[in-house]
Amino acid sequence: VWVWIGSNASKTERSKAMLYAQSYIKGKGRPDTTPIARIVQNSEHPAFVAHFHGWEVPLPPSASAAAAVERKRLTAAALGADGALRVYRLLRSGEQGASHTELRKEDRGLFHRSDAYVVTWTAAGGAAATTFVHTWSGRASETATREAAARLAARLDAEAGGAATIVHCKDGHEPPHFAKLFGGAMEVRSGAAGAPAPQGRLFKMGGELPAEASAVEVEAKATSLCSADCFALVEPKQSAISVWVGAAA
Repeated sequence: VWVWIGSNASKTERSKAMLYAQSYIKGKGRPDTTPIARIVQNSEHPAFVAHFHGWEVPLPPSASAAAAVERKRLTAAALGADGALRVYRLLRSGEQGASHTELRKEDRGLFHRSDAYVVTWTAAGGAAATTFVHTWSGRASETATREAAARLAARLDAEAGGAATIVHCKDGHEPPHFAKLFGGAMEVRSGAAGAPAPQGRLFKMGGELPAEASAVEVEAKATSLCSADCFALVEPKQSAISVWVGAAA
């Protein structure tokens, strides 16, 4: 569900836009896991524009040919080609420290189901019109943690001038462009960050394209396997990775 906010929308309409979308989903009987994306006029995401045949976002009359080239570059960047990525993990109740912590570069793309995260992506150049703020909620995350993620996303949007595209993602229902932000290295683990690692982890592999690939942990038992999918068994102590490919994959 896309929430489009016109440039002349009132402050009240802007602040309640996501609530309207949630009410719409509930009224239509759609699942709570339905993704919601908020966009503002003249900052439309390419995935939104693609639903409207012939839509071309006009350049200002004074725009030069160089500006047109720049817009194409930013459109490509909006699909994950070039930009600045930052990932924040919200602290759970009982954890010491501030309300959130920014992940190191090597940990970006690693998610835990007991946690909630905020992922920001800004096109090279830092223009507010090309800033995207995602929240990701693990299915075992606390309500308070998810709410804190939503508040952080709103704050980051305000810092971007209120023109960021906000996308709320839920565990197992991520849009393809979200996984693409991590270049095929998205990994979802059971449990919480910092929890003791099990002897082995079984991952279900997903993604239509290499850049959208993801690995999602499932219960490490034979009944988790499906002939239509591919799986990887990671055994750290043996320094081994076993790949299982279903007959119908």
